[in-house]
Amino acid sequence: MITDHIEDMNRIKRIYAVINGINKAIIRINEKDALMQEICKVITNEGGYLLAWIGVLEPQSGQIKPLYFHGKEEGYLTSIKISNTNSPEGMGPTGRALKSGKHVICHDTATDPLFAPWRDAALARGYRSSISFPIFQEEDRVYAAAIYAGQPYVFEDKEEVDLILSISENISYAMAKIAVDEKLQETTKRLVMLNTAVEHTAASVVITNLEGNIEYVNPAFSRLTGYSYEEAIGKNPRILQTGFTTKEEYTAMWARLSTGNVWSGIFRNKKKNGEFYWEQATISPIKNDNGVVTNYIAVKENITDRKVVEEKLLEEHNFFEQIFDQSISAKILFDQAGQIIRINHKFKEMFEVDGDTMLETSYSVYEDEYCQNNGLSTLIQNIFEEKITVQQEMSIRFEIPGQKRKDAIWTKLLVYPIENQEGVVQSVMVEVEDLKALKEAQSRVEAERFFFEQLFMQSHTSMQIFDPEGWTVKINAQLSKLFGVAPENIEGKKHNIFYDQEAIHSGLAAALRKVFDDKIGFEGEFEVDAARATDSSGAVLTNKSKKIYMSVKA
Repeated sequence: MITDHIEDMNRIKRIYAVINGINKAIIRINEKDALMQEICKVITNEGGYLLAWIGVLEPQSGQIKPLYFHGKEEGYLTSIKISNTNSPEGMGPTGRALKSGKHVICHDTATDPLFAPWRDAALARGYRSSISFPIFQEEDRVYAAAIYAGQPYVFEDKEEVDLILSISENISYAMAKIAVDEKLQETTKRLVMLNTAVEHTAASVVITNLEGNIEYVNPAFSRLTGYSYEEAIGKNPRILQTGFTTKEEYTAMWARLSTGNVWSGIFRNKKKNGEFYWEQATISPIKNDNGVVTNYIAVKENITDRKVVEEKLLEEHNFFEQIFDQSISAKILFDQAGQIIRINHKFKEMFEVDGDTMLETSYSVYEDEYCQNNGLSTLIQNIFEEKITVQQEMSIRFEIPGQKRKDAIWTKLLVYPIENQEGVVQSVMVEVEDLKALKEAQSRVEAERFFFEQLFMQSHTSMQIFDPEGWTVKINAQLSKLFGVAPENIEGKKHNIFYDQEAIHSGLAAALRKVFDDKIGFEGEFEVDAARATDSSGAVLTNKSKKIYMSVKA
């Protein structure tokens, strides 16, 4: 009896030594892997057990993977498979412990039928009894521990088992503490990273309370606005306002923020020195763990340079818009589908069409029968494909819905591609010049020319027309008869008055040269021997031999 009592005391003493050692390890070690390994070591060294190991259940595979161990392992853990499934590998002590959430004891590995999958390996290493129990859960990962003894029925005593199971509570507490510490460290690390990023970002960052008073600004804010951190704290962002943003816009912004939504927009603000600047702002509510808005954070990008470029581009756009719309030629722009993108005022006027109505239609020049027949549709398609510029005269008429003018117009077209920066043709411009007035003017000029030519040719007065270089341009019938010279022998660079010897001799050549030089007409009489009239090479032009007295007007 005394011996049994001593053995019981020693056994309990060993268990308390295990608990004490584990508690010391928990106090001393703050890293999970190191702590789990130390716990296995304490269990075997202080408790006198052959082997202790801790494993984790892998959710996807259902396998229990040993992670930490100490004692007489000898390859046992790498040679066996343990799971929490309903297969034989899942019906052992550890598998059932994880499924039930309670400890499971194998009193004798040699005879327990549920220990059959591992019996040979266990007996070869002297494992005769075991106890398995869940120790803690980390998110979706469940951990379990197993302890092996060298004699059967070691875990029969309830007091010993209760003390062993108290280890689980201590480990769970330790792991929860480590998880909290790790989460705190991770949160602290993230906060440090976030703070570093915010402090060094080029964007302005402003945090306000719910009343809109500033609680934080980053260095970029101070560099941009001129307000130091100390000057900005406690102030309202109204110190930056210029009046550009209306009260209605601010009301809409706060209405959106107060309902927990994000607001984005553009401010034209003022620096401390009075200089204006533009910034793109995104303002977001900051919520606590309960979803309650506690602050607002604004991240703002200085877009002053971009706004300058945008305004310059807008100015240029408006300038070219005016050039396009006020051009004296009608302009119409087609896309690749043959639909009209834009027309100018002259086009609307020429074809009597409402621009807004026309742009709302599904009209396509490729489907316009008249444009198909006159070749304009094909011409536009070719320019899209070949990137060429074409100028030609063509009779055109558009069958555009709402167009009042229905007659064809004789025009001169200039058709050319409009390319993007990559050199891809995006549209085709057609410039239209109405040739009706020109054709009518040409007809009038031709009629007048014919009329005066008839007067010239049928006049009873001899007439001869010279160009500034002295060449005979034209003679009438009376002069041809007077000198006996055919027009084809004297016109067209065949007779030059300045080289005609008789004209030089009589003074007529000098008189005509003076007319060209002074641009003043004259009237005079000259005696010309027709038989001596010659061309520039000296050849005689006439077959007359008599002298002729001429009264010349120029």
